[in-house]
Amino acid sequence: MLTKKEQVLKHHQDVINFIHSLEALTEEQWRSPISIGKWTIAEVVGHLITWDEFILHNRLTLLLLSKTFTKGSRSRRNESNCGKKSTY
Repeated sequence: MLTKKEQVLKHHQDVINFIHSLEALTEEQWRSPISIGKWTIAEVVGHLITWDEFILHNRLTLLLLSKTFTKGSRSRRNESNCGKKSTY
């Protein structure tokens, strides 16, 4: 049985492996919506990058320092930046 720590680490390793599998996509596949009216794969991955960076730089530091989270605007601002990361 996996411990919580092992489960979390395995989950993130699985995500890394999945992201690496996307390297096999053509540029057309990368830029195509996953369904009608939905985001492209590039936009979804860009969204993940933006939120990962937000957690790493704005949340984990606070957790490690036992500080409280700030509310509001940073999260909304972060959401608006997600599309910019999809240009990778």
